[in-house]
Amino acid sequence: MPMTTSPSPTPPAGDALPLPKPFRDPISPEEFREIATATPGRTILLLRHAQRPSIAKDDPTFGEHLGLTEAGEQAALDLGRRLRGLGPSAFAASPMRRTRETARTVARGMERHDALVHDAPEAGLGGLWITDLAATHRQYAEEGSAAATDRYLRDGRFDGYRSVADGTRRMADWFATTDFGERHALVFSHDIFIAAFLQGLGVRQFDSAHWVGYLQGAALAQDSDGSWSAFYCVPDKLNFTTAFFQ
Repeated sequence: MPMTTSPSPTPPAGDALPLPKPFRDPISPEEFREIATATPGRTILLLRHAQRPSIAKDDPTFGEHLGLTEAGEQAALDLGRRLRGLGPSAFAASPMRRTRETARTVARGMERHDALVHDAPEAGLGGLWITDLAATHRQYAEEGSAAATDRYLRDGRFDGYRSVADGTRRMADWFATTDFGERHALVFSHDIFIAAFLQGLGVRQFDSAHWVGYLQGAALAQDSDGSWSAFYCVPDKLNFTTAFFQ
C-alpha cells in the first residue's frame, strides 16, 4: 500500500497540531517494541541509516550513491532481529542508497523478506528541512561540517535550511498526517534531520561531540486521545554517545 497523506486532524486553538511530549531517557529497540505493543495508536521509528563509507568533502550529493559497509549491513540486520515481533510494519526511506539498503536489511532481520520500501523524500534532502541544497553544501565547504552543524543546532538557523523550529513542526505534522499503510512505520533518514528534530522536540540536545550515531533516532508513539510521545531510541543504552564525522 503506498503512503498517503491523510486529512489533517482538527488542530487545537492556535492552528497547529501539538508537538509530541518529550521523554529524555534513551530507550532500546526492545523497549520501543514494548511501547509499540502497548500503544493503542500508531508508532513511528525514525532512524539514521547504518554505517556507510566517508563522504568526500567536495561531493555535492552528500554521498547519494554510497551504500553500507559490511559492518553497517550486519548492524542493520541485528537491529531487525531485535525488532522481531513488532507487528505489521511499513518501511520508508529517503531516496538515497544507504537509507534504502538499511531499510531492506532491517526488514530482512525482522523476517519481512517481502517488505516494500517506500520513497520518502520528506526524510531526506526534500522540502521538510532543506530549501537550497547548493547553499547548504557551500556553507559546509566554507565553514566545515562540524562547525556548521554546531552553529545550526546552537542558533537554530543555517543557510539553505529551515529553522530548527520550523523543520521540527513540519516533520511532526508530516508524521501525524501521513498514512504509511501499517500501524507501525520504520522511516530511515539522516543524522542532521534527526538531531534537529529531537532537539526541536526537547528530547535531547546535540552537537558535534554528542551526535546521532548510526541506527539511532526518534521513536514516536500515539496515545488513544491522538497525542504523541517522543523518545530517543539507541541500539546500546550504555554506550550511545558518538562524535560527528564526515
